[in-house]
Amino acid sequence: MTAPAKIVEVLRRPRATALSAPIPRLATLLLAAIAATAAVELALRLLVLSPSPTVTDPVLGRLLKPNTHYRQSAEGFSSFTTNALGFNDAPIPAGEKNAILVLGDSYIEAQQVDPADNFLAYFRRQNPDRAIIAAGRAGLSPLSYDDLARYVARRAGFQQIVVVLNSSDVKDILESDVQVQRGPDGKIVSLANREQQRPEGIEADAFRFLVSRSSIFALINEKFIETLKANAAAFREGIRTLRRHLASATATSAADQAAGSGSTAATPKGLPDVVDVTEFLLSELKRQAAVEVVYVPLLVYRSGRTVDEQADSAAARRAFTCAAARSMTPMVALNEPLTRVFQETGEPPNGFSNIGLGLGHLNALGHQVLARAIADVVDHPSVPQSGC
Repeated sequence: MTAPAKIVEVLRRPRATALSAPIPRLATLLLAAIAATAAVELALRLLVLSPSPTVTDPVLGRLLKPNTHYRQSAEGFSSFTTNALGFNDAPIPAGEKNAILVLGDSYIEAQQVDPADNFLAYFRRQNPDRAIIAAGRAGLSPLSYDDLARYVARRAGFQQIVVVLNSSDVKDILESDVQVQRGPDGKIVSLANREQQRPEGIEADAFRFLVSRSSIFALINEKFIETLKANAAAFREGIRTLRRHLASATATSAADQAAGSGSTAATPKGLPDVVDVTEFLLSELKRQAAVEVVYVPLLVYRSGRTVDEQADSAAARRAFTCAAARSMTPMVALNEPLTRVFQETGEPPNGFSNIGLGLGHLNALGHQVLARAIADVVDHPSVPQSGC
């Protein structure tokens, strides 16, 4: 081999080694990343939360997947299995016809407490001869409660419906696009375009697919995506408010034209409309069974065992009390029993160690209060005085 050829050969050898060396390092890094991801996924499933598979009902929107196990520890802790309807409740006995049906949002879905400590377990221990069914879904608006009751009626019969309301339900009604149809006397005759949670599109469906199968994506969804959705909802409400102001000049003439035909349609704009809509919803539910209302207030627990109600909660309570009185619906508010529990025990009936006591949803102590209130409003129904 000539001298120039040897030089070329020597120069080539290190270069070939340099090119091939990164390949095993890249493979090692990739395998390490996969192993770390798998370890995080396993740890989240065992200790924090499970994937969140859902199904889509054409009317009610997204529900938890029936007969599926879930785990969460973002607020409180629970490990539960949904029943055949996709609710956090025990299987409904075949042929059930005389149950108490409890309708609500996250307060009734009760993912924050273990099933052995929620209001259903306490109610059943105290009333072993009575059947109770919980139909709760986080974020569900009262506008959908009539449809929710009909959804349950496919599998079970009930003689009583207890509607559990809270201050967030006012926001759910006001921020919806429901159209209120009124008759010549000003009373609501129908509601159109009720809030329905339909699939959001291919990108959202793809992310939902990942959330339903991965605890990592479920955690991302819970910690970040829901916050972004809340901010987007607030932005949309701002746009709606602006449009209402811009349309106010033409609203009067449109109403005058509609008066000639004997009816008008508009979205709810304030607490008086919330009262009217709630009165209509309660009267609508009464076509299926007797109805009672339980109101869960937002209370502030202070040192010295004193308690105050937040202003928006008090306003919502007055609005729902007015609606219950006008529709002749028995109602009880939990202000007094929740306050009494705190004053007797020194422990707030809301909140958890991982978010702060006194904050958030009802804890096990609060669920006992809720269970007693459900039994009381069914056994001793009392229609509130108007106060409107």
